[in-house]
Amino acid sequence: MEAAVHPEAQVLTGMPHATGGISDKTCGLGTAIAFLKDRIRELEEESQQAESEISTYINAVQDERMRTIFYLRFLRCLTWGEVAATIGGKNTEKGIQNACYRYLKSCGAVGSDEGC
Repeated sequence: MEAAVHPEAQVLTGMPHATGGISDKTCGLGTAIAFLKDRIRELEEESQQAESEISTYINAVQDERMRTIFYLRFLRCLTWGEVAATIGGKNTEKGIQNACYRYLKSCGAVGSDEGC
């Protein structure tokens, strides 16, 4: 979009150009770019807030292994298989996933401030 705002940006489609109608393509693209940049900023702020809340929960977890699993999965966004490989030992993808959800179930609810 940003490249299209500049007058020197040409789009070569091979199609004939329409000469009728008046439109301000630059203004429309500029408005769209500004809207998207604002939306990206909003989403980044939401993401930072969520990461802060998740970190607070993870830091309250007493069990070091669970804390590591939560960190790798929910903050580093690794797959369950990658978490199992990182933890090592004889841990499997399914085993790590089951341990995580058993732990959360034992806490009573996801988002509990107790951190078990």
